Amino acid sequence: MCELGFFVNNGNTTYNPHLDICNKEIKVTGSWTYQAKDWVHSMEFLKEANDRGLPVKDLLTDKFPLEKINDAMHTNMAMTGLKIVIKP
Repeated sequence: MCELGFFVNNGNTTYNPHLDICNKEIKVTGSWTYQAKDWVHSMEFLKEANDRGLPVKDLLTDKFPLEKINDAMHTNMAMTGLKIVIKP
């Protein structure tokens, strides 16, 4: 699991480290902010997930052209999308 730049507090969660992480052999990476080199790890993660047949493309819920960046930000702040892309 890779979580980059999660910028809002969605509250607490409960998990069992043994069953939810260790038993499933999940690697967990989190970052409030990141450096350019961190994107390499993220892209490797997404490639591996895609290669394993996980529906990575389904994570992209909304795409906006650059001129609609304000609409993209409103969608993001309303928390109605999962992953929003601004495409030039």
